[in-house]
Amino acid sequence: STLGPLIDLWSGLYGQVGGGGGRRAAATRGQQGNDPGKRSPVDQFVHLEYERAQGLCKLVDRMLSDLKKVIYGTALMTPTIQAMGIRLMKGEVPPAWEKRWEGPEKAQLYLTLLVRKTRALETWVDKVASGSLLRDAVDFSDLFSPGTFLNAVRQQTSRELGVPMDKTRLASAWSRDKLKASNTVIAVNGLCLEGAEVEGERLTPVAGTSAEVANSPTLYLSFRPSNQPDPHSAFETLSIPVYLSNTREKHLFDVTIPSHGDASRWVLAGVAFCLRE
Repeated sequence: STLGPLIDLWSGLYGQVGGGGGRRAAATRGQQGNDPGKRSPVDQFVHLEYERAQGLCKLVDRMLSDLKKVIYGTALMTPTIQAMGIRLMKGEVPPAWEKRWEGPEKAQLYLTLLVRKTRALETWVDKVASGSLLRDAVDFSDLFSPGTFLNAVRQQTSRELGVPMDKTRLASAWSRDKLKASNTVIAVNGLCLEGAEVEGERLTPVAGTSAEVANSPTLYLSFRPSNQPDPHSAFETLSIPVYLSNTREKHLFDVTIPSHGDASRWVLAGVAFCLRE
């Protein structure tokens, strides 16, 4: 009675990604070719991220199918299945899943987000096939490894500029025009801002009636040569960390954005970005 609803939930969710997305993956390989060496760093990342999502979905489905067989008496209990069942009965995520992706601690939310990300990555793969991925805003919350994606953008930009990666640095702004001197600009959605609000292009204190964590406006990022000036005046900027989640356990990167007033007030307020779940 405890595990049945979770298994039923997964059956419905897994159907949304075509039972693992095998047909879509095969079609994509046909469009892009089978030589990964011909792909750009960003395109290669997207393919690997989607394969990661598919692989985890198949692992979850196989393990839950084994558990279902035991529940219905068509297979024998094993120590592995028993350990998994105990974790799931507590609402916890089995270690085998966590090794693939350290997502939410609650099993139901973990499965829901896994399928949401997998479906979103199908769209990313389609945009790679059409060459339109970086023309539109990208949602970092779609990804399992947003830091790796950003590194792929850096590698690709480095190749385009003909400069070593370690001679480039990240620039950020609330307006694409601020980064018009950059070769590649990505518009980033899927971020939340904690400890401050954004009015226009500046940070402001959180109003008394506002939530402490709010969706961030679109943030624009680019890599540029290290000797190229910042898009903002140095005296009015603040370096803000970006974390994988609101637990702030995993730091991804830092962005520099315009602020207002004494920078120490924002440090004391604990201003930070995190990915939206």
